Amino acid sequence: MSRKAMNTQRALSVEWDPQCGSLCFRLRTPERPLTRRGFLGAVWLFFDPPELAAPVCLTAKQLPQELCQADLGWNTPVSEDHSARWHWWLNLIKSIGVAWYSRLLSPGNFVGVCTPELHVLSDLSETGYGVASYAPFVPNDNWVARRLVFGKFRFPPLKTVGVPRLELAATALATRVYKLLIENLPNFSAATLRTASHIVLQCISNRSTRFCTFVAN
Repeated sequence: MSRKAMNTQRALSVEWDPQCGSLCFRLRTPERPLTRRGFLGAVWLFFDPPELAAPVCLTAKQLPQELCQADLGWNTPVSEDHSARWHWWLNLIKSIGVAWYSRLLSPGNFVGVCTPELHVLSDLSETGYGVASYAPFVPNDNWVARRLVFGKFRFPPLKTVGVPRLELAATALATRVYKLLIENLPNFSAATLRTASHIVLQCISNRSTRFCTFVAN
């Protein structure tokens, strides 16, 4: 066994190389039956606590939720549409193969001491809502390097929920991510939480209206 293989720390699909300080995601194509049970077994093989590979896993994790909503049996074959989307996802991760993320936030050619800012963005779509946190660096006057620090996404509940509530839920998730990063990475010079929702901004800035419990929390 090589020294590199011995030094590599692994947890399910995530590997950490202490020598170069990088996280490695080996996206293998799981061979599972085209059933609800098979989809769940394949999807939850991906262990990604910081959710750096969330854009890749989003489609796969959406399929079991749709099958649950359709009340499909655990061993019942899925429809042709779900089967086609599943094979599309398998081809996607097969083309990616291995993804590397450096744990070092500053770019490799950065010289000097700098305390970057933290930017936490929240947004939503028809399939779910998510949060992405970035740390921008300015190595020189010509360009800005941005590093993805942490991500998180959630699917909406099975029952119908209005867009304003989902926007508020996305903002609440962004706040929790912000608190987590500030407690564990306290070297940011400043922090900014961003949202494109005017409804959320109005709810936050409004001091005169009594909101329902959901909005107040």
